[in-house]
Amino acid sequence: MRNFVLRLLIAMLASAAVFAQSDFAFSSKNVFTVDFGPSLIGSMLRLSGAVASSTMGMQDIDTDGFGIGMQYERQLLERLSLAGRFSFLRAGLSVDEEGTRLGANFFSYSAEALVRYYPTGKVFFMGMMLGYANLLADISGEAKITMPDGNINVTELHFSAPRNFLKLGVKLGWRMNFGAASGLVFEPSLGYNIGIGFGDTIKEQMSQYVSGHVGGIFGDTVFYNSIEHFLFAGGPRVTMALGMRF
Repeated sequence: MRNFVLRLLIAMLASAAVFAQSDFAFSSKNVFTVDFGPSLIGSMLRLSGAVASSTMGMQDIDTDGFGIGMQYERQLLERLSLAGRFSFLRAGLSVDEEGTRLGANFFSYSAEALVRYYPTGKVFFMGMMLGYANLLADISGEAKITMPDGNINVTELHFSAPRNFLKLGVKLGWRMNFGAASGLVFEPSLGYNIGIGFGDTIKEQMSQYVSGHVGGIFGDTVFYNSIEHFLFAGGPRVTMALGMRF
């Protein structure tokens, strides 16, 4: 009797493994999603503009932002997948105060390679990312500039500054599939990226361009560090993606 029960248990485990393999073998292994997570970064820029307006005494700060991300994921094993992601973000900032009328457009393009691990082989995943990002700041208008001799001039600016970044990141998320083998996918996730910049910062490039100090928010080092490392190339990342599994 004991041998019969043992054989029955082994047979049940073996059949379960076969069915699990069968389910994965016949399931759809491609997932394409689109998300507007980068637009949340534009919202963070609007918030930073509001904070700067209140803390630096500048009342006329306008901000806007829009972004989109696209991702293709290939399920290699039941618990392991590889993915590639491309994202674009544009954000604008304009300041109008006495002596300074400046507008800035920030453009960011990002390409990422991701590895995902699904501990249960289903919904929840943990991911790691390696990527590249290019950030371009285009600033134009009139600004008050403090020259090395102490004089203050109102100077017209037309200035562009590029910056390249190596990106590293981690992410936790849930890929919810609506359909047995294929169909609609909803994927909320939360992560954090670190951007390692190469070359001069945008602030350093501006200082070299104008040979002086720009007043207001456009001359603030903390502002540019936030733009580079906590909004565009790094910082927290929240996404709500929709797509198809096929």
